[in-house]
Amino acid sequence: MTDDRGYFDRKRVNRALGPSGSKSWLVAGPLPTRAKLPLLAELLGAPVEEVQAVVDQERAARGNYRSVVDRGRSMPYKLLTYEQVVAGIAGPGCGRPWVGPQDDLDSDDEQWRALHGDCYAGRNGYRDGPVHCLR
Repeated sequence: MTDDRGYFDRKRVNRALGPSGSKSWLVAGPLPTRAKLPLLAELLGAPVEEVQAVVDQERAARGNYRSVVDRGRSMPYKLLTYEQVVAGIAGPGCGRPWVGPQDDLDSDDEQWRALHGDCYAGRNGYRDGPVHCLR
């Protein structure tokens, strides 16, 4: 992949993979198609199956990232005023009060993940009060 000076050899990669082949090395660059996997494997000196597994992992990771980002953009954050929090109005996402003592759910990560594992919204609490999801 490197030239005789030790630099990334774009020309060599582009000759093997086509004009956009070297863009595959960019952080968010295009992933190689199935047709180009054997060429990439040959260029890397690795088995085609191994290259396929890495590309599939990257494709899945990018899909998960896009999914989380898209869900975050569409979350309807419903904020309570300070007066509502002090009055004991429950949080709009999980329905738990913002003030009061903490319970097992606040300190047990496994219970939290079981209840809120799919929302990916994070968690928040007010001082030493109960913890909430940010839905």
